[in-house]
Amino acid sequence: MTIISAHRGFSAKFPENTLIAFQKAIEVGADSIEIDVHLTKDNIPVICHDERINRTSDGEGYIKDFTVEELKQFNFCISFSDYLEWAEKDDQYIRIMTLEELLIWSLNHNFILNIELKNNVLAYKGLEETVVKLINQYQLHKRVLISSFNHYSLQKVKQLDKNIKVGAIEFSNIINPGDYCHKNGIDYYHPNYESIDENNIQNCYDNNIQIVSGVVDSPERIKDLLALNLYIITTNQPELAYSIREFNRTKD
Repeated sequence: MTIISAHRGFSAKFPENTLIAFQKAIEVGADSIEIDVHLTKDNIPVICHDERINRTSDGEGYIKDFTVEELKQFNFCISFSDYLEWAEKDDQYIRIMTLEELLIWSLNHNFILNIELKNNVLAYKGLEETVVKLINQYQLHKRVLISSFNHYSLQKVKQLDKNIKVGAIEFSNIINPGDYCHKNGIDYYHPNYESIDENNIQNCYDNNIQIVSGVVDSPERIKDLLALNLYIITTNQPELAYSIREFNRTKD
């Protein structure tokens, strides 16, 4: 059965990469959550998509230039009109999360966590070591995969811990992606969903490489990808994807 992964949590309806988005993703049936990780000024992995906090918070500047304590002062639900209601319930809903906070939260929930290392624009020294150390600390090898556009970073993760699964994100339509991943010690191939075709699928399966789709939200394309029996479909709309998958299962 294809796994439904919530891209930055239930980001179509809730502030991306926040606790409320993660909670709601699990509530609507997501089997997996995809997150993005950067390093702060004090070398703490935090969850945010962009290198800067301008788009997703009421602050400005690069994550690398703030400590965790400084980042926790900003509101990361600012673009959602009802954020005050969440803040009144629990202030942590509107604050940036550290990777460790999410790992601790995940211990009480059963889902696969896809940690994207956001080091393809800025080189965060020690990012791989810090993330691997936390995965080891909470013994989450079997429930975590690490992905990145930076494929050198994935090789470094494997050098640190060969038991952690890694996935190569690639938006271009590369030739024989299964051969490429197998040659470079990569477990999963993460293509743009538009570039997925039967030849690429077969080449991956011939090399024992599983496919994790890029973000797809349209009902038609979700149906198409489910029919291909991919390992994971990534979406901003986990509730929609779950309902389509379950409808297809009952129909079969």
